[in-house]
Amino acid sequence: MANKYTDEEIQELAASYAMGILGSEDKALFEIILTWDNRASFYLEYFNEIMEELSYDSAPLEEPQGLEERLFKYMQMNK
Repeated sequence: MANKYTDEEIQELAASYAMGILGSEDKALFEIILTWDNRASFYLEYFNEIMEELSYDSAPLEEPQGLEERLFKYMQMNK
């Protein structure tokens, strides 16, 4: 099959796929592209590695002090 997608389009799809943010149609499309375009596999592996590194490098976030109380107050005010 001819390369009908630009390198930039393949990279964008691969990055979005690795992040898990593609809609069902785009996800299915990218999975088809993976079967015939070697660039898609290359970029997906690259972005999967980045996502893995990011998950190790990020520290767990702590809840800001008083957040729960502020949220309850906000919810009560907006009933």
